[in-house]
Amino acid sequence: AINNSYGAGGGLWHQSEGRGSQAGHSATHSLYYGQGEGPDGGGNYDVGNTEGVVLSPLVDLTFVAAPVTLSFNYCLETEGSVWMGYDVATVEVSQDGGPFSVVASNGVGGVALADPSYVWAAASVDLSAYAGSSIQLRFHFATGDELFNNYEGWYVDDVAVSCGVVLPMRAAVWDRGPVAPSGVPV
Repeated sequence: AINNSYGAGGGLWHQSEGRGSQAGHSATHSLYYGQGEGPDGGGNYDVGNTEGVVLSPLVDLTFVAAPVTLSFNYCLETEGSVWMGYDVATVEVSQDGGPFSVVASNGVGGVALADPSYVWAAASVDLSAYAGSSIQLRFHFATGDELFNNYEGWYVDDVAVSCGVVLPMRAAVWDRGPVAPSGVPV
């Protein structure tokens, strides 16, 4: 589920056809934090101090053994001042309803996301520590201020959790509720 009211609010997450025909992800749609994109991308998030999240349904890993892997494709471009708290892109995990922890980012914490990536890039995150529990994923973008936001933003596609069986998390599935280990929404 997309929540553009989270934190500072005014978020820009939406389903997009921007960069939809480019190699490196499944065509034609992806989730995008930004605005004004065309078929080849080119949008930005230059609308002030904004923040938003995309939250997955619950992923039941209760009866799953390691290894467990999160994979996704992304294209990311920000001002590159994440170390100062600006334009922060993070992937976060909540275990059994607890607080979210960063597992990937363009700054501090987790697997490093290339910023700028210029083209679609693949990311893989080991989630084996979460085997035996229920998790929720969160893609979180926050500008931190209203300055230097004329960059393309963040596209995310092909999100999947695998544990011997791939559990697809495409945008069309995210609003259907919890997902069983078989990959079928329940």
